[in-house]
Amino acid sequence: MPLSEEGELRSLIDDLQEQWTEHSRASPTFRRPNSAKGKQVDGDEAARIVSVIGFARHVHETVKGIVVLLDAGLVNQAIPLVRLAYETSLTAAWLVQAEGGHGSRALIHEYARQRLLFINDAKKSASPVFREGLPSEEVEKLLTENSDSHDSTRNFQATCLDLEPGGLDAYIHYRALSGMSHAGVSIVDRYFKSPPQGVAIPEWRPHAEEAFPRELLLFFSAASMVWADRAFIYMSRNNSHRNFVRSAAPALGIDPDLKLSDAYRKRHLKRRAERRQDATRN
Repeated sequence: MPLSEEGELRSLIDDLQEQWTEHSRASPTFRRPNSAKGKQVDGDEAARIVSVIGFARHVHETVKGIVVLLDAGLVNQAIPLVRLAYETSLTAAWLVQAEGGHGSRALIHEYARQRLLFINDAKKSASPVFREGLPSEEVEKLLTENSDSHDSTRNFQATCLDLEPGGLDAYIHYRALSGMSHAGVSIVDRYFKSPPQGVAIPEWRPHAEEAFPRELLLFFSAASMVWADRAFIYMSRNNSHRNFVRSAAPALGIDPDLKLSDAYRKRHLKRRAERRQDATRN
């Protein structure tokens, strides 16, 4: 039976944190994809490596914050962090397997696109600090240099659909957590009781209603750690860490290995064929 009690889940999270601390403390030795063996590490591969490491580290640090909030009774306030850990872990699982440099280029392209939008808005600011302090040339260069990816990280739903198991169900989980991550009706509703018929202003609750059980938030936190660990381990040669994380997954009732989906592979086949056709025409 998968773990479901709060104490059991907390214990597993503590064990995952301890294993992570032990095995990520020193710079690991990395395995390289077969397609890259014998070649010098290029910018795309370097971006993939450092991004996966950064994502994995951030998941573990974020879960520490989740636990602090849950211990303080701030369940609803922990939900945006659970959503962040979940999104980050699935992105890491996707990126570490992405073909060639397409994943890292998609990640950098979306960063540059968002950064450029911010810079363009800042140029219209009333503050001269914003207007004059954000040069755009380097960001525009990043956008252009990374515009040829078969992938995109602009929409998290697309990332979920690129993974299996995962797919639409993975995105539905994310959307459910998003309800408490943005200013909206879902947040307001937690502070008021359902009003009787004909009553305009509902009675407020002395304490906010918890949107999700603590156990569910701990489950997503632990699962995110497993998926982030597996992405890190995918590149690492450390077998003891790998074996522990694999044993943690059945305790949660999850698959530790999120693979690239058929939809991902079909898209890449289609894009490669389109490029061959374009090259033939030219």
